[in-house]
Amino acid sequence: MMASQGQDLLGDPPNVFLCFLPLFHIFGLSVITYTRMSRGNSVVLMKRFEMEMVLRSIERFKVTHMYVVPPVMIALAKQGKSTKYELSSLRLLGSGAAPLGKDVMEEVAKAIPKAEIIQGYGLTESCGIISLEYSFGESRQFGSTGHLVSGVEGKVVSVDTLQLLPPNQLGELCFRGPNMMQGYFKNPQATNLTLKDGWLHTGDLGYFDDNGQLFVVDRIKELIKYKGFQIPGC
Repeated sequence: MMASQGQDLLGDPPNVFLCFLPLFHIFGLSVITYTRMSRGNSVVLMKRFEMEMVLRSIERFKVTHMYVVPPVMIALAKQGKSTKYELSSLRLLGSGAAPLGKDVMEEVAKAIPKAEIIQGYGLTESCGIISLEYSFGESRQFGSTGHLVSGVEGKVVSVDTLQLLPPNQLGELCFRGPNMMQGYFKNPQATNLTLKDGWLHTGDLGYFDDNGQLFVVDRIKELIKYKGFQIPGC
């Protein structure tokens, strides 16, 4: 339910979500489908991503919200305003699964001016959302993944010493809350490396600014990103 807290804060009526993300992934199954349907929203499911079909579905079903991965945001930025479809129903376009550059977010905002462009952050190990960005009419700072969702605590520690770091200093992102995993299945060694004193050590590098906004910058370990999925390098 953490992923849908913005619906309460904004006082939104039931919305229409479009989901083409795979349902074997926590982003598609939990963050979009289960969470949204439990709040009385409609979810339009697609078998796979195909740009023409996505745009057609937004027009046909009057889609109000769509969560995507960075490659889709890049495709939308390149397309610009050239589409023949009516996209005025789209009020929110969110990106997750990997960091998204400020320049891409700005281009998408120009292409779909009626939609709020936001970014979120989460992991499989956190069972979904950790932070989510909502502007609430305030000045935007593209590049942030927003503030921590309700019930989640975060800290940044030094990669070398594990000492707590102050705002605006880069280090490993760590979180704790009721949505964090209990451990990896039949892999106590990996569990002990990831869960320490009740904190989930993500392996992601980032920082909090003075206003509590989270910025995810890089990975400690090398990973190959393919269509939003992480593949550990050798």
